Amino acid sequence: MKKEEFIDLLEDIDDEYIIKAQGETGNKKVFTMKKWFALVAAIIIIGAFATVVAAKPEYRIFFEETELESEKAYFVCSELEKFSYGVFSEDIKTVEKEIARQYRDYEPYMSSFPGHWYRHFSSASEAKEFIGFEKFSVPEIGIPERDFCVSAYGDTSGKISHIRAEFSYLDTEDGYLGIQIFADALTENFEEDFFQSDILSEGEYQTVRETLNRKKTKFYIFDGEISETGNRRTEIFFVKKGVLYYVNFAFSEEKTEKAEDIIQKVLNFY
Repeated sequence: MKKEEFIDLLEDIDDEYIIKAQGETGNKKVFTMKKWFALVAAIIIIGAFATVVAAKPEYRIFFEETELESEKAYFVCSELEKFSYGVFSEDIKTVEKEIARQYRDYEPYMSSFPGHWYRHFSSASEAKEFIGFEKFSVPEIGIPERDFCVSAYGDTSGKISHIRAEFSYLDTEDGYLGIQIFADALTENFEEDFFQSDILSEGEYQTVRETLNRKKTKFYIFDGEISETGNRRTEIFFVKKGVLYYVNFAFSEEKTEKAEDIIQKVLNFY
């Protein structure tokens, strides 16, 4: 895909789903003083209601231009809820000591960069139980489970600012279908205004689509080129209940129909 086409695809994502309230004109009426007071009271009530509605935070995804190996690319950025530390389990909080130790014992060129802890689990339910966070949700995918991992990111004192859960599935019967679901939640310790996650190279994608399901969840769908292995890739980004989700599909031609069915299942679930 040409650079100009990719930029146009991002910029041309429309707001057709934004509903505009339009008033209707009618016959003019003479208002008495009592009616004027009633009207003013109604306006005050509506204004107060609008203030409450406006106070509700909006979580969104946007794309920030950058460069990757001399090719134009885009960071996936999002404004997310910063959840109270108390909504997470005591188990995940025990990781703080390990993260603090990583910084304390860090030796350049001799050890891994500090601030990142992770652990593999035997099932999605076990991983979610360890985090203890109700807003992480995953649909029944319908293909064999492969791996489940929880990552935590923190500062020099060990305070966790970002938690990621990864759920992986793989079906290699009569073709290839691999699925990864990443869920990112920020804690109140996260200090930046927005969260910068994945990076997308414009040359990797044929189309960029936006869709809205019946639950009013907005999805950004990137359909990739066929890779050297013969697999096609579809990547989906969306925010639900203040959490960022990234769903990655890689599938062979034989698995196209099954992949499309699961993609639709994901869109309907959230």
